[in-house]
Amino acid sequence: MQLKKENFDSRERSQYKALSVNQPYAQHIADGEKTLEIRSRNTTLRGDVVICSTAKPHVCDYLCGAILCKVEIYDVVKFKDLSDIEKAQSKIPQNQWKQYKDYYAWKLRNVRKVIEKPVIGGQGLWTLYCTDDYVDEYPEELGERVLTPAERVREYAETVKSIKHRSRVGLITIGIGALSSIAAIFGIVKLIIWLVSKIA
Repeated sequence: MQLKKENFDSRERSQYKALSVNQPYAQHIADGEKTLEIRSRNTTLRGDVVICSTAKPHVCDYLCGAILCKVEIYDVVKFKDLSDIEKAQSKIPQNQWKQYKDYYAWKLRNVRKVIEKPVIGGQGLWTLYCTDDYVDEYPEELGERVLTPAERVREYAETVKSIKHRSRVGLITIGIGALSSIAAIFGIVKLIIWLVSKIA
């Protein structure tokens, strides 16, 4: 469980540097899709941090107010010094890049998803005090982990999209088949009429 600082005992408990990120960006980091976190301030911190989704603003279909993953901050550069390809990895729309030109890009790697649990976050980099078992990575021996609600929603959406696509393809195929059958029947009828006229 998460602990208050005054209830923390380093001999029995754990503490982590944590970073609160709004949804859906926090989930993009956990999924490995967002490798840059853009901040107005620099940081000298290098190493692991726990990524937490903020409780507000609430974003439908995404877990808010929860720990999502651990990542490594391995470098920091000015946003304006990034290539366009790198800037795109921040998930910030291109038409907004100019307003972040003086911001810093915290480079992230080595994403490890953790078992999602509720958390009360803080501003900027903050310290998460908790019991030793609170920030647990998904154990490999469990095999394929259970999808989070957000991932299940996205998987469902992809499934629906795929079904719709297959349905459209199926309708087109049926339509082509029907036209071919009509053309064949029409050809047979013409052939029969021609044969009857020859016999007559």
